[in-house]
Amino acid sequence: MNWKMNLVQKLYLIGQNKEVQIMIYSILNTIFNLLELAIFIECISSWIPQFQGSRFIGLVHNVTHNILEPFRRLQDRFSPGLPMDFSPIIALFAIDLIKRLLIGILY
Repeated sequence: MNWKMNLVQKLYLIGQNKEVQIMIYSILNTIFNLLELAIFIECISSWIPQFQGSRFIGLVHNVTHNILEPFRRLQDRFSPGLPMDFSPIIALFAIDLIKRLLIGILY
């Protein structure tokens, strides 16, 4: 039980330090911006066949696939057979919402 109190006290002290708060905010913001950029790259590369064999695009696909797949299943459930994939748009809205909630809770 004592270690829990020490952890809570340390987290409270970290929260009081403005430099640490700015650093945590910057890290979270950068991570979410990179996710958004990866989704944009995935969308653009899906329209250009020359990019399909690239290792970089493969890495981007590996990162974004797990994010976009639940939204693709949701889209298929509500409107199956659409010729356009709206899952990146829904994912970007969800990422923005999560980012705002996290930053709002932390600050």
